[in-house]
Amino acid sequence: MYFKITVFYALFLIILFVSLNLKNKMKKALIIMLAITSIIAVLLTKCSNNKPNNYQFNYSISQSNKFTNLPALQSFGFGRFEQFWIMIGGRTNGFHGFPTQPTPAFPYSNANKNIYIYDYKTNKLDSLSIFELPSALSTQYASSNMQHTQIGKYLYLCGGYCKSDNLFTTDSIISRINLDLLIRRVVYKDDYKLSDIFVFDSVPNIAVCATGGELVKLEDDNFYLTVGHKYYGEYSDTLPLAIQIYRDNVTAFKLIETDNSIQLDTNSIRFISDNLPDSSTQFRRRDLVVAPTILSDKKSIGISLYGGVFTLQNTTPFDHPIYITTDFKNPYQVDSFKQPSNHYSAAHLEMYSLEKNTMYTTVFGGIVDSFADSSNASFTKKIITLQRDNKTNKTTSFYNINQLDTFVGSESVFIPYDRIEKYNNKYGIIDFDCIPVMDKGEDSVLVGCIYGGIISTAAQSNQYPSSGQKFVPTFSSKHVYLIYINKFIDGDNHKPHYFLIKLFLIISIVLITILLIRKFR
Repeated sequence: MYFKITVFYALFLIILFVSLNLKNKMKKALIIMLAITSIIAVLLTKCSNNKPNNYQFNYSISQSNKFTNLPALQSFGFGRFEQFWIMIGGRTNGFHGFPTQPTPAFPYSNANKNIYIYDYKTNKLDSLSIFELPSALSTQYASSNMQHTQIGKYLYLCGGYCKSDNLFTTDSIISRINLDLLIRRVVYKDDYKLSDIFVFDSVPNIAVCATGGELVKLEDDNFYLTVGHKYYGEYSDTLPLAIQIYRDNVTAFKLIETDNSIQLDTNSIRFISDNLPDSSTQFRRRDLVVAPTILSDKKSIGISLYGGVFTLQNTTPFDHPIYITTDFKNPYQVDSFKQPSNHYSAAHLEMYSLEKNTMYTTVFGGIVDSFADSSNASFTKKIITLQRDNKTNKTTSFYNINQLDTFVGSESVFIPYDRIEKYNNKYGIIDFDCIPVMDKGEDSVLVGCIYGGIISTAAQSNQYPSSGQKFVPTFSSKHVYLIYINKFIDGDNHKPHYFLIKLFLIISIVLITILLIRKFR
């Protein structure tokens, strides 16, 4: 880069020196050449500032005071269409805890029973009661931890931990919402039938019975329901009759769809697993970070599974990532890398660098940083980036310089900024190479925001009164936190190449001005 600047500047001085000793017409032509040379030099230098391989980055987070009309929610389904955010299900209280009395850890009174539609441009909130829908949907849409994914204008949802006929259970239907028509009916009061907006498979299927997993559709037209578990009964340590079954697999399936119907294609169902016992399988996970990832060919999409809880042997989190591809002959890889923290479901963003063929997955906060005892995990303020080098097939991690101001992030969502350049817009993967280089610690670029989730006032909620620990309250969040990125060159805090560009332009303008004055004097 510096060599290019030097060469073009030397060329500039040579042309300038020669032009001072030529006739006027020749000088005019050479002045034009000088201007063109200057422009070319700047353009080439500007393009070259994305070439070094020693880029580093740091996030800064600030709570926004502009989004003041959002509901407090956690563990909800989320979609977006145009300037609208759509929130379905989830809970209005904080961390579930484990009560010592036979009362629900997930009281139905705190289940979200509205479909919220929020216009972030006007700060206007509209809603639709789930009780206007068929009973199958009103049950599912009051659940916690539904798996969900958005494809264009359609939001797909399956499973969720819910209350049905006065019993707590895990839902086993898949449904689809036309977000465009939903907004038209609820916000603009257009006369669209609910049956045109909401469709669901009326036949329950154990293949989509899950909570605490994630749903992703890949380019092979398969949906991938990643791990999770099935829970039947009240989620309490005082109810031995409750049954928990980990799914121990990633389930791939296709849907048969029309404008007004959706049906699971039972012939398409495939299971991805290591087929090991529940006591030793790497697929015994729930409440984890599931992220889309660019594969080594620089274009295909796979799925990364980071963290998750709990191992059967010692109830610690899983720390080896699993990578899923669409190649059913070799569909997964368990990484030897050990994730040090942020193992629980939390807001996360993905970036990809084509230049380095590297994926970056950043997790903001969440749960499972350390254990105060063998059974009580901690909330964390840490921000960790998991860096997957596709050239070497190696994963590393590093922490952000700044931490979150409070214990937030668990069961929240990250919403990419509309104007940030995407490498893959369909999956919301940000183009790292297009983020401008700045001075370290100075200017930064808005990449998105975090909304919702659990806020804790301490690292542990300590909901064990019998052990003598102090109770710490937790809450659902209604706040929006803006996420900015500062991309800089490691060890190059002052960007001397930018200084040279500015100096080059100033000298060029001054010298050209002098020539013009001499010409027309």
